[in-house]
Amino acid sequence: IVAATNRPDALDEALMRPGRFDCLVEVLPAQNEDDLVEVLKVCTRKMPLDEGVLDYAAKNIPLGSSGAVIDNICREAALCALYSGLDKITQKDFEQAIIRNRG
Repeated sequence: IVAATNRPDALDEALMRPGRFDCLVEVLPAQNEDDLVEVLKVCTRKMPLDEGVLDYAAKNIPLGSSGAVIDNICREAALCALYSGLDKITQKDFEQAIIRNRG
């Protein structure tokens, strides 16, 4: 069984008894642009990208953003490209997605 939570303090005590989970893995947010690029590669692995888009996104997504936030930005950029009738996600699409995600 795999479990995930942002609030381990809110879990039922019965779940936290010894022997229920073998290990606890803490996932930290991206700490630098290289980390962001690696997360972006995972989030966009099935998306057609224009040249240099990941580097632009890594420089403009706030450091410390969670994987869920980064994934949401990638999906929003894909929708922006789709609505524009493009066959690749461009820098402009990521720019719009980042702005929308801040609001």
